[in-house]
Amino acid sequence: MAVVSIKPVSSIGNTATAFTQTLPMASNFAMPSGGLITVTTYVSATSSTNTVISSISQSSDDAEEEGPEGVAPGAVHPDSSDIELIEDFDLPVYGTMTTGLRFNNINIPQGATITSAIITFRAIAPDSPNTNNNTANLLIKGQAADNPTTFTTALNNISARPRTTASTSWVPSAWTTGANYDTPNLNTIVQEIVDRSGWAANNSIAFIITGSGSRSAESWDTGGSNKPRLTIQYTQNQMVTDPAITATLRHNGTTFASLSNPTYNSNTGTLIWTGALAEVTTVAAGQAVSLGVTTGITYPFQIL
Repeated sequence: MAVVSIKPVSSIGNTATAFTQTLPMASNFAMPSGGLITVTTYVSATSSTNTVISSISQSSDDAEEEGPEGVAPGAVHPDSSDIELIEDFDLPVYGTMTTGLRFNNINIPQGATITSAIITFRAIAPDSPNTNNNTANLLIKGQAADNPTTFTTALNNISARPRTTASTSWVPSAWTTGANYDTPNLNTIVQEIVDRSGWAANNSIAFIITGSGSRSAESWDTGGSNKPRLTIQYTQNQMVTDPAITATLRHNGTTFASLSNPTYNSNTGTLIWTGALAEVTTVAAGQAVSLGVTTGITYPFQIL
């Protein structure tokens, strides 16, 4: 049900008049030029589930930083032929590393609810003495940034980046070459990032992995088609504050008001338009006011 409140100018009086658009007028109803109009519709916001998938898209978006046992501690290698999680004692020794992964074009609106976030790795044969079946304990965090840049060869370029408070531990099972392996749910990490005030749709997200043990995965520079892949599921169950929706008021087939950009009140579940009449309008006895709502954008709501 839609309710239209007409608040006349002071020459008519200051008592607000409300009526539903489906009932005909019992007598002529005159509205003055400049009269203020408020249109309120109650809406039910619906939840929509969406999926975003992003794979490593360039060499410098998966990188390894040498640990203290490495030949050049802190050196960053963005062009490694594989991704070691997280120890690499093959020659030249990189030691217990810090690994960075950056995923681009994450088309998720700011403040969306993240239900699932998984990184999928494709296991490849490890270089001895590395192995894919020893005990591994990994810690995954995100980079605490609105739109992180790709990794560079600057010293400590991965470990020096600020990290999210949220983290996820991962104790991977033994890996078999050629099989895919998923991280645990990283939704709390991604949630912290998309809740940032500076986050915007199509920004990038970076993850930083530390820990112990060894698992070897395909990288961008491996040359295969199974680079690390991030899959995120999210829901959007709230209207934007000022949606681009137009309310059109008519009587006897004639439009007398067209109101744009209502305010959405999530506490009351209402869309509220306000505006002023451009000219004197009279709804004759027996006529009803009709309300039409149009939008060129799909919003998650239904008018009640």
